[in-house]
Amino acid sequence: MSLGLALAAIGAQAQDVGQAPIIFRSGHWSVHRTVDPMTDATVCTALYDGQNGTQLRENALDIDVGDGLRRVQLRFDDDPALPEREASHSEMRNGRIELRGADFSEVLRSRRLRFSAQTLANGAITGDIDLVGALQVHSNVAAGCAGNPIVMPNPPAPPRDGCTPELRQRMADQGIPVGNIEKICSG
Repeated sequence: MSLGLALAAIGAQAQDVGQAPIIFRSGHWSVHRTVDPMTDATVCTALYDGQNGTQLRENALDIDVGDGLRRVQLRFDDDPALPEREASHSEMRNGRIELRGADFSEVLRSRRLRFSAQTLANGAITGDIDLVGALQVHSNVAAGCAGNPIVMPNPPAPPRDGCTPELRQRMADQGIPVGNIEKICSG
């Protein structure tokens, strides 16, 4: 495979979830619907503050730390912090905190998550995530992104003829004939 084809393949796989239609919002969370390019299946992902780096799916919360991960410590609400743990092989490889199982269940029960991570390069990363609304967006994700888009991430381009629908309506309300409106808007 040539380098050009390899780069094209990588670009085709990359998907900016944040640019996908928003189906549901709660708190700092928004549910986005995308389509898997290989299976055409609907993929539902909730983003925190619209950032791809913190993603909630049906069975997981992933927090990107941007570097390989060595150790992780979590604190839910105002409870004492959990003991520090070694990062899993997947967390090390992917450079993200991956909350599954009991930790993920705690995410859905809590209002706040604080985390501390040590990277493979001995960097320290801390974060504080407002979990208010996470349970509601999780319910929507688990229901397959139920609903129609509520916000378009990129508004439609203005009409090429230079007249918005509102302007056309105002001209019509003033009694300007449709033919004249078309002439005005087309040039």
